[in-house]
Amino acid sequence: HDVLMVPTQAVGANAEGALVWLVDPQGQAELRQVVLGDVIGDRQVIAEGLQPGDSVVINGQAGLQPGMPVQVAGTENLAGE
Repeated sequence: HDVLMVPTQAVGANAEGALVWLVDPQGQAELRQVVLGDVIGDRQVIAEGLQPGDSVVINGQAGLQPGMPVQVAGTENLAGE
């Protein structure tokens, strides 16, 4: 199966473990718990929790709350490498 990788700065953590912020189809912030794999260079492998095509927030996570509108400044494909 495809290996999904995100920039390491996209990954955060809370009491439940690793997480990333996504932009849902309505353009709102969504917090998603993920299971981490290896780090390859400046990329973090996401073993579980993301699907190809998910829009991951890589900058500006501070202050986000679930359901907040998110302004998308650019996109980067999450597809397997």
